[in-house]
Amino acid sequence: MLTFRTSAKLNLFLDIVQKRTDGYHDIVTILQPVAIWDELKIERIEHGIELRGDDASISWGEDNLCHRAAALILQEAGVDAGVRIDVSKGIPAGGGFGGASSDAAAVLIAVNEIFSLGYSRERLAEMALMIGSDVPFFIYGRPAIGTGRGEILEDWSGLRGVWVVVVKPEVSISTTWAYNNINLPLTREIDTDKLNSVLEGLKNLPEKPLESWNVFTEPIVRNYPVIGNILQGLSEEKPLIYSLTGSGAGCFALFSEENRAKEVAIRFKKRGFFVKVTQPISQTTRLIQ
Repeated sequence: MLTFRTSAKLNLFLDIVQKRTDGYHDIVTILQPVAIWDELKIERIEHGIELRGDDASISWGEDNLCHRAAALILQEAGVDAGVRIDVSKGIPAGGGFGGASSDAAAVLIAVNEIFSLGYSRERLAEMALMIGSDVPFFIYGRPAIGTGRGEILEDWSGLRGVWVVVVKPEVSISTTWAYNNINLPLTREIDTDKLNSVLEGLKNLPEKPLESWNVFTEPIVRNYPVIGNILQGLSEEKPLIYSLTGSGAGCFALFSEENRAKEVAIRFKKRGFFVKVTQPISQTTRLIQ
């Protein structure tokens, strides 16, 4: 049996360039892993895929990305045996934190190890893209600038020396709904000035506050006022940067001091939200044993 911890991610910047002919979207995003973890125990069994998880709000059937990842790599390798996967969730579902994608990437990595398949990270990333657009990021697991569907990844230095307050209301937002409820022109250019401004500002944190950008913010706030209230509340705390992450419903804010982050977290916990104080990390997936 192998045990992995696999992390959440934040989108420090997220914009959509265009809708593609294959139904997906070209995006540009800045991806940062943070220390909010799921734990997966994965072991070889004689046949089949057995998937269990401790979050009753999540489907643990064949539609789950973990199941799809296991089925794909076992079929690709021509393996007759199967795997049992147990998932303990620490990453809230439906928040834009990438928990399902992170778990799927861990399954690909684990099955590759358990059966000594010898697939390279590049080949695992190719399989990952067949499962979901975020999954390749978690295969490599480092802070990155993502383009294309999000699978074209360029390393960047990542955040250091800051504390993160993550806030999520009870509502969850599907990625499909988010993309279907945003109005875009047929073609756009990447706003490189805006992207470069954010990247340059991130280098200077925590010296001065920075304005981020998430293209989903307006339609999501319009349809989910509670998220607008969270973002407004975070802005009033004067963070270094705050934003929606992914296609929601999770939000985050960065602070230079741990005590300040904890003070803010207490205020949001009193309002009944999921709240976590955490820090940036440099690698998404960790083998525990």
